[in-house]
Amino acid sequence: MRHVRGVFGRKSVVPHLRDELKIFKDSFAEYVHTEVLIFKDKDGNAIHRPWTYISDPVGFKAAIGAARGSTSLRTKFGLDSGKVL
Repeated sequence: MRHVRGVFGRKSVVPHLRDELKIFKDSFAEYVHTEVLIFKDKDGNAIHRPWTYISDPVGFKAAIGAARGSTSLRTKFGLDSGKVL
């Protein structure tokens, strides 16, 4: 919430916003999966990094359309901060 307040201003965070965001996030939980990958650094120490991906892009897009009340969405899926490769 501190980040939201910093970006949008002091009065942008309303009571129970965290709960609303959690409900919104959980509505797409069946499409989004996270795995923890383990890498080794140059000294051989394990580095744990999460990798999050959408398992069913078509279903994910349909769920977004249903949430917005729209049946025709134009979306771009990609990597690297939204840049389409």
